[in-house]
Amino acid sequence: MPTFDLPVVGPTDFPAGTGGYWQFQLPMRGGDVPVDINADGDTFTRDMLAEIAVFISDAARFDELAREAFRAEFTEKPEGTVSVYLSHHAEELGEKDLLRIFGVEDPDDLDINYLLEALQLERIGLYPGAEGYVAVFDYTIDQEATDYTLVVEFDGEGEVYGISMDS
Repeated sequence: MPTFDLPVVGPTDFPAGTGGYWQFQLPMRGGDVPVDINADGDTFTRDMLAEIAVFISDAARFDELAREAFRAEFTEKPEGTVSVYLSHHAEELGEKDLLRIFGVEDPDDLDINYLLEALQLERIGLYPGAEGYVAVFDYTIDQEATDYTLVVEFDGEGEVYGISMDS
């Protein structure tokens, strides 16, 4: 079973027979974040690690870049994904959940600042060898209150590739 020294995480086993899927926990400021690696084939290689290592070692910076991308999209596209995510939850959540998640009871008071403060990084998906995006950062306001996530995709150069809302 190959073992690789992952940035921040340390030695990690990558057994064969997983269908190209491996998981580990990445320690971050707000707590451990689950990371999954999804690859074609059944063997993890040094080249794969080289392609995705920056998203592991510098996850906090990519978290900040994702949040900046959310803010920019909200500002530049009033009907964009981030606006839809915020307005959907403003309409669907009751006063109690609004207060618990955002700190306000009136949905009309919600803005991008409240959203960015409430968003929690819930998963990082890494896709070495993929066309287009190589890393996906999934965010939620609250796992119990919603099934919807805001997602930022990064390409192999670390540039934002896209923003979407998933469930």
